[in-house]
Amino acid sequence: MKQIIMPHEAVGRHGEDFCQALYWRYFPIMKRARNYKLNGKCGNLCSLRFAASRPAKKALPENEFLYDHLLSILDAAQYIAESNYVSLHINKAENKNILFALAMFENEVSVEIELNEALPDTMPDIAFLWANFDAGCVTNQPLIGYLNYEGLLQADASGMRMICKDSIQAVPAEGPYEWMKQRFLLDVERDEAFAGNLNTDAIAELISRSI
Repeated sequence: MKQIIMPHEAVGRHGEDFCQALYWRYFPIMKRARNYKLNGKCGNLCSLRFAASRPAKKALPENEFLYDHLLSILDAAQYIAESNYVSLHINKAENKNILFALAMFENEVSVEIELNEALPDTMPDIAFLWANFDAGCVTNQPLIGYLNYEGLLQADASGMRMICKDSIQAVPAEGPYEWMKQRFLLDVERDEAFAGNLNTDAIAELISRSI
């Protein structure tokens, strides 16, 4: 099995003997949006919007917030759009893992990212994508509400769990981030995960120029 490393550890590293934990690329909604782009069922891809929030107790160190979490989302956007970035603008809160980013690809697909790791500790993770086409939209955002994420919500006096059940998973994932991670690890185990640097060097440089 190939070595698993975080995206920030892959910067400047080359070869095919490792897999990056680019979890967002493995989120099932990303593959669904990419497939719709490839088969043209919703027309031409116009824009992508990502919204992700986590409680402050799960906040990463700033370097990992930017070069693991944000980089993974930018990688997933490029995985769907299949184009090179031409611009990235980041507006980040001082001393907090909160940011808004706006990017553009060569094929004129725009990307909007809202990223927040400063929610109250009692709040659950959320991870949403809107892939906007000129003849439709692919999204995992619920039509109504905040917590009715695809899957099952379980709550009792001891706490609340969001269980996202995937048909190929032996164990349900607690929330979208754990779901992404399990899908990634499954692909690594099957030797089906994306290997090598991919476009991490270019995205990391783009982030560095934008903060």
